[in-house]
Amino acid sequence: MTLKLREQTLVLEGGKRLSGSVEVGGSKNATLGAMAASLLVADDCFLENVPNIDDVEQMALVLRSLGCLVEWTGDRTLRLNAAEITSSCPDRELVGTLRGSFLVMGALLGRLGEAACPPPGGDIIGQRPIDVHLAGFRSLGAETEVSHEMFRAQATELRGSTFFADYPSVLGTQNTMMAAVCAKGVTTIVNAAAEPEVQSLAAMLNQMGADIAGAGTNTITIKGVTSKNEYITDYLSSLNACDLLSAVNIKHIKEKKMDDVVMREFEITAIIRHDADARSVKPPEQLRQGSEAIKTKRLSNAAGKEK
Repeated sequence: MTLKLREQTLVLEGGKRLSGSVEVGGSKNATLGAMAASLLVADDCFLENVPNIDDVEQMALVLRSLGCLVEWTGDRTLRLNAAEITSSCPDRELVGTLRGSFLVMGALLGRLGEAACPPPGGDIIGQRPIDVHLAGFRSLGAETEVSHEMFRAQATELRGSTFFADYPSVLGTQNTMMAAVCAKGVTTIVNAAAEPEVQSLAAMLNQMGADIAGAGTNTITIKGVTSKNEYITDYLSSLNACDLLSAVNIKHIKEKKMDDVVMREFEITAIIRHDADARSVKPPEQLRQGSEAIKTKRLSNAAGKEK
């Protein structure tokens, strides 16, 4: 494959099979959820295979505005420590540039019993609604309000419940999960998002001491826990469609569930060889032609709705 840069256009000339090895970078969306989840505990959290990109740096600034320590301990490793949270509301200017920053709401509500956040991503209230987030908090017994372009939630005690989401919002599911791990009793999220970043967050929370089942399906069950101080390393990985088009060795695959993501996301026949921390993918001799060559599908997400 040849890549050429023509002024502002990137031209790819294909027609040849690819081969070789590629290291899988960490998922940005999974990373943001994991960073927010670190607010649930007062211990060190180490995240490995973290992408060193602007959104991750921005999320680090958001967490630091709450009093959380965030530092790089290696090229792809972050250390986070929220032992001394100084605020239940992140800085308005920092939140206004990153939609995923709203994930701190669920973690702060679970940890402190209160949370506040300006509209994320610079959105005007009413655009790309976050109603699933707030409805999830209310289902756990929290009171929510919106005033002066500020979202607030507070609860004396969070209680487990059955929550029927209006649509499978990814961020809404993640926020409700983080609050629910601190709730008394069992919480069931019906019509939950099933995307890989939801599965990754559930895996991390379980490592921290939570009891979550059903992540990756549209019904997630969370049993509230009284202690959240066990943890600490989460491996974040992502896979792309291009990995399935050639004979490649995909490195840094730590979790078996990623195999399920590959086959669920892309309806294509491939031979996958399992190694300790890698997957070798061999495509069929001839890919299906035309528009059916690669058929992708969303795990869940209503059209036009916020993820």
